[in-house]
Amino acid sequence: MKKLLTLILALLMLFTFVACQGGEGGKETTPKPSDTTAAPGEETTAKETTTVKETTTAEVTTAPPVEIPVVPEGIMVFYEDFDSYVNTEGNDAVMALLGWQILNTSDGALNDNTGIFSIEDGALKYLNHNGGAITGKDSYVRILTDEYMAPCAQGDYTLQYDVKYIDAGNKDRYAVIILNFDGTNSYNSAHIRIAGSGNNQVRFFGSWYTYDVAGDYYAADTNDSDGTSSIIKKLTGADYDANVYALKDKWITIRYQANYNEGPTIYIRDNSQPGSDFVCVSKPDPAGSATFYWNEIDSYAVAFKLGATIDGYLDNVAIWTGLGDMPADTSTAIYEAAIAEYLAKVGNK
Repeated sequence: MKKLLTLILALLMLFTFVACQGGEGGKETTPKPSDTTAAPGEETTAKETTTVKETTTAEVTTAPPVEIPVVPEGIMVFYEDFDSYVNTEGNDAVMALLGWQILNTSDGALNDNTGIFSIEDGALKYLNHNGGAITGKDSYVRILTDEYMAPCAQGDYTLQYDVKYIDAGNKDRYAVIILNFDGTNSYNSAHIRIAGSGNNQVRFFGSWYTYDVAGDYYAADTNDSDGTSSIIKKLTGADYDANVYALKDKWITIRYQANYNEGPTIYIRDNSQPGSDFVCVSKPDPAGSATFYWNEIDSYAVAFKLGATIDGYLDNVAIWTGLGDMPADTSTAIYEAAIAEYLAKVGNK
């Protein structure tokens, strides 16, 4: 009983103390700034302050971007003529020899590769139709990485290669080396179709835009009766015919001049005609729908694309700086030396 009374008294004292200390409604009151001066004879107690421990955050520093080196014009960036290899079959074996990479959906490509590659008599053979035995889809093989091509692509440069088509699923099929490839669905492409027409375009995040416009230098022209000429008309003098595979079994050389300020100009040479020279088949035009996208793809990789059901050969692939003729020296030693320090810093993925 005594313990109970003691407990009750203790609680009463506690409640009384809280009531004396509390403000309106039991809430703590904070005096206004004008109330902080004590009345005469009144003792003041400084308000307790809480000191927050000072913390220091480590400063995050971002490394400056690695400067892309400037390379001289007129030097070889890449050259492959396939002459140093014995005849080889099997995609893995061929890619291992070349140092190229077949891209599948697991690598970011739009499709899994359906092409079959081999080295035959000093050229790269590709089958993506094979008389209908292959249901070929667009397939991609990376030749050069972003890092390797970046110094070259900061200025004018030229791509050149030979192709020969031997069969196709329809008149619109082609094989092409594409530039500024982001690994998925953005790249520059001047594709020449087996029937003798073509396109000078950019694919930008899945949509196609064209660098040239209707006129004398329009790659997509298929009407040779209006005073303008199709690609096949310029090469052979024959009118375009959608029912004729005019480029079948014919070696042609495609030259893609990447003018940094103006855009891509395309030349073709028909090697089946002795003494033939390059003919311009496409020029960029400011009115072209692709003009805005030139230099807008922040990727520089080079790849070989099979445009669905197409069979044929690829040979003499060359890339050099500048817009002049191909250097007599096909060695890439000067370019590789110029970018060696850069690649050491950024890698060559």
